[in-house]
Amino acid sequence: MLSLASALPGSPEHQRRKLAVLAELRAILADARRLDPDAVARFARWEPPASLAVITPAQLPAGLVRPFLDARGELAPIVLVHRAAAISYWDGRDLLRLAAAVRTIPLPDGTRAHAGGNAVVFAGMIEAIVRDGPLATLASFAGVALLVLALARSLRGAAVVLAALVVGVAWMLGGAALAGERVNFLNFIALPLTFGIGVDYAANLYLRHRLDGPARLADTVRATGGAVALCSMTTTIGYASLLFADSQGLRSFGAPAILGELTCLSVALVVLPAWLGRDHAPSRRSSAAVRDDPS
Repeated sequence: MLSLASALPGSPEHQRRKLAVLAELRAILADARRLDPDAVARFARWEPPASLAVITPAQLPAGLVRPFLDARGELAPIVLVHRAAAISYWDGRDLLRLAAAVRTIPLPDGTRAHAGGNAVVFAGMIEAIVRDGPLATLASFAGVALLVLALARSLRGAAVVLAALVVGVAWMLGGAALAGERVNFLNFIALPLTFGIGVDYAANLYLRHRLDGPARLADTVRATGGAVALCSMTTTIGYASLLFADSQGLRSFGAPAILGELTCLSVALVVLPAWLGRDHAPSRRSSAAVRDDPS
């Protein structure tokens, strides 16, 4: 922790006490020279300069003073806090601990000094995600659920589409966990985006299936599935461009977004048709009766 006072040899009062001691030392050396004239050269090395005076912040070098200047270029009561080598700006837990230690500092006069800097700003963003993230995710899912219910026009149809979405998002989160992808304030938005985009694939397939009927499920998957896959491919290509960004934050957003596209598309093209077809598949007893029929 550094302040402007740490660059000075003490407060003005403390410096004056030091100068008084140096003046006494100078007087002692002057008396010693009179007693031993042959030791003048040796005493001269020890004698403090007579020009010493109280050092003020205005006398400090410009490079030393620059971090303590405010926006107007004037000296301000600024304190610089440097993190220890063991604290990483890439670890959210370290940022939260550092921000909690320096964000608000009570002063002797009762006022509170508020700190700023990367650690405080990023810690605030992390706290905002922890506080508002679940609410934003719930609001996003609720909006998607209402839209699906309006399109499906039945609770059963909406439940089927939303179940496919939930499975796709669960696969996305599981894949991200297996890949060691950590949630941050940039890639967290991939979750609400996946709700809004990933639900389209299951919704389109289900609505076309309801229009064509159970007997044409295979044709529905071939026709609508191809269009849905092409739509997902264009979105995935857009997300893939983020993987080549210089910013690590953008790259961390692109990876889970692509994973969400792949999982939601897979559920829509594989799991959902299997679920829709199970209600209309001929039972084993009926199939056996057809095989045993001599006609």
